Amino acid sequence: APQIRSIENYRDISKMKVYEGNWTAKTRDHLIRRIKMKQKDQEINQDILIKIFENLKGRVHVANQNGLQFLMKF
Repeated sequence: APQIRSIENYRDISKMKVYEGNWTAKTRDHLIRRIKMKQKDQEINQDILIKIFENLKGRVHVANQNGLQFLMKF
């Protein structure tokens, strides 16, 4: 269930940071440099990961109680 997989959330946040300002990659290497730059600038950092995983238990509980369709509302 992608709604409760924390790695999906991290990927979405990372993608948002990399492509903010309508940035586009011209080559694969260009994209790799951009990702590394965002990580170095702490725009994609461990605090994001911590917050995502802190919320995991709550999302699993909500899914267990109300079904996965309930999570799609958020």
